[in-house]
Amino acid sequence: MCVVQSKSLLFKFATTLIIVGLTTISLLSTPSNGQVKEIAPPIVRMKDLGNTRLTPLEPAPETTLRDGQLFPAPPSDFTNSKNTSGDGVIITWPFKIHQTVVAEITNTYISTANESDGWTEHPLTDLIALARVNPRFVRRATGHVSLVDGQRLPGEPSYSEPQEPGHFSWRHPWLGQINIPIERMTSVALSYAGGLALDAAKPNRDEDVVFLLNGDEVEGFILEIGSNLQIDTDGNVLEFALDQVSAIRMMPEVMAPKGKRVTFRDGTIIDVQEIRIGLDGYTRLSGDSLQLVDGMPSSSDLPRAIEINSVSFDPAEFQSLTPLKPVSVAGPPTRFYAKPPRVIDQGPDPLLSRLEMQGPVHVTYKLPPNTSRFMSLLTLEDQTTPFAHLQVVVLVDGEPRWRTMLAQQQSQAMIDIPIEGEYLSFELSEGNASSTGDRVVFTYPMLRVNSPSTK
Repeated sequence: MCVVQSKSLLFKFATTLIIVGLTTISLLSTPSNGQVKEIAPPIVRMKDLGNTRLTPLEPAPETTLRDGQLFPAPPSDFTNSKNTSGDGVIITWPFKIHQTVVAEITNTYISTANESDGWTEHPLTDLIALARVNPRFVRRATGHVSLVDGQRLPGEPSYSEPQEPGHFSWRHPWLGQINIPIERMTSVALSYAGGLALDAAKPNRDEDVVFLLNGDEVEGFILEIGSNLQIDTDGNVLEFALDQVSAIRMMPEVMAPKGKRVTFRDGTIIDVQEIRIGLDGYTRLSGDSLQLVDGMPSSSDLPRAIEINSVSFDPAEFQSLTPLKPVSVAGPPTRFYAKPPRVIDQGPDPLLSRLEMQGPVHVTYKLPPNTSRFMSLLTLEDQTTPFAHLQVVVLVDGEPRWRTMLAQQQSQAMIDIPIEGEYLSFELSEGNASSTGDRVVFTYPMLRVNSPSTK
């Protein structure tokens, strides 16, 4: 009798599990329609679009990228937990964001793994960048040098060897001694306070500036930097001991980066000709963009792959929008303050930063020469609010080129459009719910600067 009763209970329990399981499967397998409804409300302060041809809105990507979201778990046979970027993405051309685990980088392809696709090899010629969703920064050095091409070298001044004329000797934590031509430097922070002084300094100065520890600033033309610093101020040469200096800012001509750009957790940004990552998580770098006294360190002395925050495979061609300053920020006449765009997650590498705009607003940027495309993933913040509606229009030289409506039902959109002009504008206006203060975040907002036929 007990046996029969137990079997009956087991049968009921199993039946319940099957019903729940089938219900769950049904819920999980129910596809969303994935269609984007055409919405064309009137655009505030814009001329009638008439027959202007707008780039149609693409459906939201199958795998969306949200703030704080990590990589999906790798396949069960993927045991290499020491490797590159367990919480990042790769960005391929044509513009597409893939959430995956990077396993290996060779001289021809990058190998990735995820639950849906398993192991995949992407040719390096298709790669724009790989980056962490949640970049990590660890301050290991209080000072840093920034170069004209965007490279950044944490460390401290080095006096162990004689200075070459016109050079500044700098010691990096793992690159070692570096002889840097003075004309290639844009700034030097000799302490944490020096970095703050550079951040707070007035922009657009015409001369070099020396920031002293006592708070004084000296403008002129820097002649030499060693144990002492010499600066020419209207024909008078002044000399300061370097331990009296907090920071230095110079005004050289900015240069485009060359090769591939790699950023590390300690704030290092360097350009290399080749980056390799083995299945054991060790890295190999080669390049000649820096004058390394002892040459490039071996794999055993380089940071492991887990220390890498991002790799840009062609930083001269694909550039982030976030370093650019808007030339104008305006709102409708009924509002007295238009909130300027805000850079989120701002760190040493602009590629890892995001851009937030709050409507209603009209923001305009001056484009670099030869810009041909704009690409980004747009996400509506506070999307759980049923009244969140925001229309986003992208204009080039005042002409609308792309438009979408973001709301609770459709909170993300991918944009990849050709742009040829001098000014790029974003107009955010109220949607159907006439809500105000809605925010949109641009993730990986990129400009393609070279000819479209180059990739």
